[in-house]
Amino acid sequence: MSAAAKAPDEAAARLDTAAELAARTGETDLHDLWFGPTLVGLGRMIVEVDAGDPGRALQVARDVTPATIPAATRQVHYHIDRARALVSLKQPEDAARSLLTAERIAPHHVRMSAVARETVRFLRRNARTRAHLYGLPERMGLVDH
Repeated sequence: MSAAAKAPDEAAARLDTAAELAARTGETDLHDLWFGPTLVGLGRMIVEVDAGDPGRALQVARDVTPATIPAATRQVHYHIDRARALVSLKQPEDAARSLLTAERIAPHHVRMSAVARETVRFLRRNARTRAHLYGLPERMGLVDH
């Protein structure tokens, strides 16, 4: 269980503090840290998913442009966590598209991510959704031979 799921109010307060700082710094990659409003938005989205509010997570996601952050792994986190929210809201086809977008950005990261693997396993159980994964479970090694 994540810290956000255990203490969502504390996580939100920390993100509020980060948002204040991000408002002053703007988007920055000083020392390759890639901090700013986009990263704070990504953090808010993840907190909402982990805290069990996927609808709010998707609202936050609409205001986040992950390509603003040049770090592919951060962009991938956005798409994986967006997929988690979509699964919770029973939108499996959109979740599959989000996972495939993540794979295009950083295939190795997606294939090794425990969260992505869990989400793909869940989506794979449904025959109709499986077709929307376009071979992702096979590329992740999640298919029994």
